Amino acid sequence: MTKTNTLQNHNEVQILLPTQSGVKEYQFKNVSTKNKLTTTVFKKVAIGFSGIENNLLRYQLICLDYDIEAKHLGSTTILRKVANVFNEVKIYVNQNGTITSIINLKQLQERWQNAKKELLEMNEGATLLDFLSDTDELMENQENVLKFVSSKEMYGLYFNSCWGYHDINKPRFEELEIHIEKRILYDQHTQHLQKPYSQDATLVLKSNNDKKQKVSEITYKNNQLQEAFLEIISPTKTSKYSIICLTT
Repeated sequence: MTKTNTLQNHNEVQILLPTQSGVKEYQFKNVSTKNKLTTTVFKKVAIGFSGIENNLLRYQLICLDYDIEAKHLGSTTILRKVANVFNEVKIYVNQNGTITSIINLKQLQERWQNAKKELLEMNEGATLLDFLSDTDELMENQENVLKFVSSKEMYGLYFNSCWGYHDINKPRFEELEIHIEKRILYDQHTQHLQKPYSQDATLVLKSNNDKKQKVSEITYKNNQLQEAFLEIISPTKTSKYSIICLTT
């Protein structure tokens, strides 16, 4: 039987965690279509849990492979350089599955300065300078980097799904479908699973309003997140985010 740890001093959400040596690989795929132009990003990421410190969970996220398809952008060199900055991210996560801090922020900031120097040597033009200015602003403090790492484009969907949350943005999902293989506890008031790792199950959530349609599906197997999918459709843009566990 796989050993598990339970987050200390937290009785409401008894989250079962893998052993400290446990590392799982996941494939991330983001597909965004706007004005008939599609951008697809693939990532293969090793996610490791390394223990509990001061009642916070410590994770290491290592991007093993990265690819981007966006014919309308021409060269994707700049985006790849930025992606390389985040090849290794160390974070703390609280008892609600929220990323609270970037442990290796200084290292990420140093990587960005090195990448920026290389880009300035390779490229010229106002477009590049605008991009560098925007990325400088992103990298300047903990708050901005934390928001970026927590986004659906990065690792927000993974941690939201691990804890059984739907998309954190309002409006809340209005129609809920829960497909259960075994009994799983679900809190209708807070709209999240009380024990996301406790059973094998698939959670399907839907939301519709005048501006956006959202569908989210999360599957747990063998006490771990197996797959997660989120689709957001608006009049001007369609975004699809997916995660699948590659570790058996």
